[in-house]
Order: sequence, then structure tokens, then C-alpha cells
Amino acid sequence: MSRQNKSKLDEQSNHYKVGKFVRAKRFNQDAVISQVLSHETYQIELLSNGLRLKETIDYLELLPANIQAPQRVPAQSSYPELNVTSAELDLHGMRYEPALTQVAQFLDQAIINQYSYIRINHGKGSGVLQAGVWHLLSVHSQVKHYQFAPQNLGGRGVTIVELK
Repeated sequence: MSRQNKSKLDEQSNHYKVGKFVRAKRFNQDAVISQVLSHETYQIELLSNGLRLKETIDYLELLPANIQAPQRVPAQSSYPELNVTSAELDLHGMRYEPALTQVAQFLDQAIINQYSYIRINHGKGSGVLQAGVWHLLSVHSQVKHYQFAPQNLGGRGVTIVELK
């Protein structure tokens, strides 16, 4: 990164404070800044529709101060063991069958709560769990697209799912 780009980012980073509303360009979603993770790498944690996102400020756009946070009322779920405020499912340490059951329930919960994106953290391991998750996603009618997360967000151990 050139000195000019770095000083420009240093100047911009002063505007990105907790509670400010931004548009996450890569996810095409409005979000609120929940935490500044690193001033050196310009990493910021965002909250958008219950989804926790990590992004650098070069992929964010500040929204005017008069924009309100989107109001969302979560629907009741038949799966009370799932955390409705979280849009990430961690399958580490789970066996194949129970893990796929959890994924199916988590997908239902995410659809009920009208999430646009969810994260499934299946780990790398032997790849059997990831293959099972991807098969389930490929036949699910409400899954629009899925792919591995960017390297800085988990890489091949995490699948990001876009829902219809």
C-alpha cells in the first residue's frame, strides 16, 4: 500500500466510529459499526440483520446521520435452541448426521428471520462435513448462492450462504 493510500485511509478511519451507520459494499447491506477491531489494518466489525460482519473500511461507505437503523421483528421459531441473534452456525466437534440436522434447522431459522446471508463454520478437517453441508445447500429451495468465505473470514473452513 502506498504512503498516499495509507494516509488517506488513516484520515478516513477517524470517521468510522461505533454506532455509525454504513453500507457494506461487498454484502450490499446497511449495517451499524459495533466495534473497531484494528486501527492498523482498518478492520471493523458490523452488525446487519443480526449478522456479524468483519470488513475493512475501504469496502464501507458512511451513510448520512439521518438514516435510521432498519427495524426488524424476529418471528417465533420452533427451534428454541438456536440463537436468533446469531447468523453463524459453528459445527466444530460435531458428528456428520447431527451436524446436518443442525444446518437444516439453522437454515429454517434464518429464513424465518429473513436473513440475507448466513455463515456456516464447518472447519476444514477431512472435508466430509463441508461436502455434506454443500450437498444440503445445493438441494435447498431457499438457497440462492453459497461459497467459501474470503481467506480473512475463515477461507475453506467457512461457507457463506446467500438466501432468497
